[in-house]
Amino acid sequence: MPSQSHSIGNLSQVAVWACLIDHGYRVFAPIGDGDQIDAIAIAPGSSDRLRLQIKTGRLRKDGAIAFLTCTSNWRNMKRIQYDEIDFFAVYCPENGKSYLIPFEEAGKTAMKLRVDASANNQLSGVRWAKDYEIGREE
Repeated sequence: MPSQSHSIGNLSQVAVWACLIDHGYRVFAPIGDGDQIDAIAIAPGSSDRLRLQIKTGRLRKDGAIAFLTCTSNWRNMKRIQYDEIDFFAVYCPENGKSYLIPFEEAGKTAMKLRVDASANNQLSGVRWAKDYEIGREE
């Protein structure tokens, strides 16, 4: 029986795959577990292969979707940075949406995508979730 965290991760993978396929991407998944690359996607009309790390984002009370951009090895007490991917593909169960975030735009350990305006109405440096949503109008 998979752990709860594995079940949540599996749900996010399937949701991201379904969203990508629904928007015309071709999706390929590796066999096995433990690799940095959770899927390869090819955008409609392209031959470029996008290496994806799929994450679960959580909609916080502050109106932002938060997710981790690294993994932890608790045995060695180390944080491991992803360096073999092109994009984070993030599924948010609270709003049912999926997002593609370029690796170089993500933070070193975590990232937030704003759904609602911040309490202080800050606009500088804000990364809006709608700008990364899969299938958004260009």
